[in-house]
Amino acid sequence: MVLSAGFCFSFVGLLTRLLEAASGWQVIAFRSLGVFVVVLAYVALKHGRQSVPAFRAIGWRGVVGGCGLAFGSTCYVWALFHTTVANTVLLFGALPFINTLNAWMLLGERPRSSSWFFLAAAFVGLSIIVGGGVVDGRLVGNLIALAGLIGFTTYTISARHGRQRDMTPALCVSALVAGAVAGTIAGGDPISTYDLMLCLLMGSGAVGAGYVLYTTAAQRVRAGELSLIVNIELVLGPLWVAIVVSETPDWSTMMGGSLIVAAVIVQAVISLRSSASH
Repeated sequence: MVLSAGFCFSFVGLLTRLLEAASGWQVIAFRSLGVFVVVLAYVALKHGRQSVPAFRAIGWRGVVGGCGLAFGSTCYVWALFHTTVANTVLLFGALPFINTLNAWMLLGERPRSSSWFFLAAAFVGLSIIVGGGVVDGRLVGNLIALAGLIGFTTYTISARHGRQRDMTPALCVSALVAGAVAGTIAGGDPISTYDLMLCLLMGSGAVGAGYVLYTTAAQRVRAGELSLIVNIELVLGPLWVAIVVSETPDWSTMMGGSLIVAAVIVQAVISLRSSASH
């Protein structure tokens, strides 16, 4: 399930590149619709008649987290419109380390001593990618991606803070907020059937199904394995666009991304071994 989740997530960039004329706001609106339908169906199947109480149970944490995720996912789409898929995917690959810092500062979850080295490596990788964007004229897209990290880490910290409850309904909140804002801004602008189908496929198949698979697997798989396996997206995402639309990353993306991927993998392996020893 974790591997399948990473596989689903990896197609977001390619599906975005295959669009013909849809605007960013149209993509966000219809993608959110796909996410909302799939996640709502999952919540209904999981909780049955208790679905409404499940939504109530997420409380203010779920609302804050959902709004944060809505902002993060919106930034992710717009980053794809302003920089390469590799840049966007790899910059978001540093999210586990951003979460580690925020969990320490906001929840008092002190990171392992070994984590500081990997945190430093990840931030060096971020700096290289962003610096390369200045030279190549992709700074705006990189900055949008970095802003999106704020939204994603807000969701993660909120979910972690309310971990005694099932926070999956917060994903519906996220899709509803992002879709409502994007739909209002996009207005009644027409969208082709082809682009509409791709947006709905992105929302339901790549994002929605990925969320459901990851959420389900998280109940059975150790954290180290989750982090290690799901990050196949960092490799496959840029690979799909390189093969299908010949969008190849530049040297700064390759160098900075390699640091981030290496930090993620080694940190996950250490976490996995630590969990196994206990």
